[in-house]
Amino acid sequence: MPINKVKKYFKLIEAWVWCDICQEMVPLKIDKEEIHNGLQTGIYTKRYPHSHSKPDPDNPDDRSGEEHNIHIYINDKYEITGAKAFFGEAPATEAYGGVGARI
Repeated sequence: MPINKVKKYFKLIEAWVWCDICQEMVPLKIDKEEIHNGLQTGIYTKRYPHSHSKPDPDNPDDRSGEEHNIHIYINDKYEITGAKAFFGEAPATEAYGGVGARI
């Protein structure tokens, strides 16, 4: 798995985040003010829906062409501290066997 990357600019950051479903880096731009406002509640997460533009047509198990999400966790230094790719509205929590995030 490649390392997530961030370029920091005056008003925004450009992030490249590894998607376990697509098996490639996903590029996105996030406004720094949006991150700052999100950090007021303690942690900032960005949900980014996307689909793989070139899924493997020879692999019947490849679902990367279907829309899925990636949650990106960003700290107050505009660094990516984690990312999770998933299908549906929220990532599944294996500890509970259901949907949602463990807090």
